[in-house]
Amino acid sequence: MNLQTKIFRNLSIMLIALMFASCATKVNMDTNWVNPEWAKNQYQRVLVIGVADRDETRIEYEDTLAGKLKESGITAIASYSIFPAVTELEKDAIDEVAKQNRYDAIVMTTLVSLNSSVRTVQERTYFERMENMDYYDHFESSRSKVTEPGYVVIDTDVVLETNMFDVKNGMLVWTGRSTTMNSQHVGDGIPTLASEIVNALSENQIIGN
Repeated sequence: MNLQTKIFRNLSIMLIALMFASCATKVNMDTNWVNPEWAKNQYQRVLVIGVADRDETRIEYEDTLAGKLKESGITAIASYSIFPAVTELEKDAIDEVAKQNRYDAIVMTTLVSLNSSVRTVQERTYFERMENMDYYDHFESSRSKVTEPGYVVIDTDVVLETNMFDVKNGMLVWTGRSTTMNSQHVGDGIPTLASEIVNALSENQIIGN
């Protein structure tokens, strides 16, 4: 699938929805595919695109991924600094900017699916116990029943797809599909995903100095 087809397919309103993360959130890179027709050239100048319906989410994501790429010695720029609105991300405009600024690759992340499930944490009852209790304390504690009410938790598993395209020929070079599990809050999943993406690109020798 070339760059033009991919961009037009994904420029509908999308969430970089891994941005819902709790301390229990875990990010897995489920797919790490390299195009066998890739010419094995390493990319050094990358334009980062995160397709999202919230500006603050897009900015945070693109800045984080661009930052991780820079840590690996890659010249990277967030697309929002050139195209402030997602609606400005049109193929001709992207091609022109990429070529004018000598970017050799484009990395774009989009939402694949957002799956929510409900689980119930059951009510818990126990008796308080303290250290160094005498017999009467033990007797009293047997009447000190504590009940923690049950509650409902909504877990959201978010599947995102990140693709790298060669600017010169539009070839899809690499695809990574990730799942963020037990997502609940905004923000914490972004650094983990960005690191996973950069690690995969480095391990496959797709980026380098």
